[in-house]
Amino acid sequence: MPHFRVEKICLENMKFQNYAYAGQNVVLENMPGDYLYFVKKGSFVSQKAVQVDSLNFWPKSCQQWESTKIEREVLFTANRIQSGTYFGEEELLGKTPYGLNVCSAERDCELLLIPRNDIMRVFSEAELIKIRTLKMIQFPSEEEVRNRIQTIEKVVNMKKTAFLNSVNTNFLPKAMRDFYLDPVTKKLYKWVQGINSRT
Repeated sequence: MPHFRVEKICLENMKFQNYAYAGQNVVLENMPGDYLYFVKKGSFVSQKAVQVDSLNFWPKSCQQWESTKIEREVLFTANRIQSGTYFGEEELLGKTPYGLNVCSAERDCELLLIPRNDIMRVFSEAELIKIRTLKMIQFPSEEEVRNRIQTIEKVVNMKKTAFLNSVNTNFLPKAMRDFYLDPVTKKLYKWVQGINSRT
C-alpha cells in the first residue's frame, strides 16, 4: 500500500487524531467502519470481552466427580497494532461494524484517518482489492477469542500441575494425579509431556 499517498491524503484533509493517554478508545464494538486507520506513532491494541464457560471439577470420592459450571466475562487482548501498520480496511470496504474495541496501548499515540469517500476517490479498484486481501491486522471472531482463552487457561493449569509435581508439593499421591485431571486436559497433558522431543 502506498503509505506516502495515505499520509498526504490525511494531512491535506487534517484528519488525524492524537491519543494522549493509554486506554483511549479508537473504535468500539458495533461501530461502523467509516475510516481506514493508519498508525503513525505508538501502538494500539484490540480487545474483546467474551463470556467464557468452564467446569470446575473436584473429587467427591475415589471414583466419583463433582462439577460446577462457572460463567465469567473475560476481556482479552487479541492484537497489538504497531507503528507503520493500518487497520479497519475490512470494516470500511465491506461496510461491516467492528466486532471488538480498539484503544491506544501507550501515551502520545497518533493515528491518520482516511474517510471512505477519500479512499474511493483516490485509490483504484486494483489497489482497493490489494488493500482488502493483503490484511496487515486480522481481527479474530468471538469464537476464536473464546478458544484462545480456553487454550491459554489449559496450558497455565498444566504448567501449574507440572510445577507442583516437579517440586514434589502436589498433595495427591503420584499414582492418583492423572485420575484428577478432567478428560480434555488428560488428552492434552500427554501431548505436552512429549513436546520437547518434537521441537
